Amino acid sequence: MNNMMPANPKRSTMCAFCRYWNDPTNSCIQPKSPNIWLYDRTARKMCTQKCMQVPSWAGTSCKHYEGKV
Repeated sequence: MNNMMPANPKRSTMCAFCRYWNDPTNSCIQPKSPNIWLYDRTARKMCTQKCMQVPSWAGTSCKHYEGKV
């Protein structure tokens, strides 16, 4: 995974950090430090609320967002 980008999951609402983004093994995210996590910017998974494939970086205005980190 060389497409990893840093983000703070407590301050962002990206799909990669949402509990409804279907990534049960959390293979597209990994911790880097207490407030910074890395996410795979090229990943696409099924959103269980929208019933469609969405990219990891989407979700900035999603009403279904619930953090999993």
